[in-house]
Amino acid sequence: MKQIVKNLIIFDHDGTLAFYGQDSQRFDLFPGIKELIWDLKKQNFALAVWTARSKPSLQKSLNDNNLAHCFDALATTTDFPSKPRIDGLQFIKEEIELTCGTTLLKTNILHIGDSLADIEGAQHFGIDVLFVDWEDRDASDDSMFKLTNLKTVRKVEELRREIGRKFQIKI
Repeated sequence: MKQIVKNLIIFDHDGTLAFYGQDSQRFDLFPGIKELIWDLKKQNFALAVWTARSKPSLQKSLNDNNLAHCFDALATTTDFPSKPRIDGLQFIKEEIELTCGTTLLKTNILHIGDSLADIEGAQHFGIDVLFVDWEDRDASDDSMFKLTNLKTVRKVEELRREIGRKFQIKI
């Protein structure tokens, strides 16, 4: 039976979902991310990861954090050119459409990332993007902050609110 999906959220991995743990051998999730992912799945969101990481490394991180089963599509540098090239985003959209038997409007897709490549790729692909800054970087040092109409979130609760606002639901 095909999953009924109207909305797709595409996450970056490094700096968005996870960071290197203290032992540098594994990734740890940012606080509140696992619960957010579970809540989105409960509401029938399609979820994907678009990352500059290799597929084996991404799969290890998702498995280590018990999240592999939550993601419907993965686009990594193992299979696609690096960001901001949009090949990975196009693959994710087509994979979700094929798997779910539906056409996704780009207005129903959101990318969440933490780099200029994330932002440029999403904008070039024609989808909304949220910039996460969990580390509260200094805006004066980063060209990302000079982009217009860039919504920045610094806490998972803010991210929940922005997702809810975009898709008109409570997360």
